[in-house]
Amino acid sequence: MVLTHEGKTLFENICEPGDIVRGLEQFRRSAKVLSSRKARLAERYPGEWVAVHEGKVKAHRQSLVALLEDIDTQQLPRQHVVIRFIDTSGRKLVL
Repeated sequence: MVLTHEGKTLFENICEPGDIVRGLEQFRRSAKVLSSRKARLAERYPGEWVAVHEGKVKAHRQSLVALLEDIDTQQLPRQHVVIRFIDTSGRKLVL
């Protein structure tokens, strides 16, 4: 069953399919940067929060609050920014 509203599927009301595909591609590139360049990021930003947008590191800060402020200053859409804490201690955090 497909939910509809005013002649559109619920999916179409949320956003355009092309926008979803582009958003997922941006997320994939950003996530790839965080995973494939883990060692390099650990060297450059140990103990820092890192923000990646469209496959590029856009900001890094000691605190998450400062990082979010930097993201907002750059007018990056938070929902399209991947954030990771670069922990070099070897500890694992399970949430």
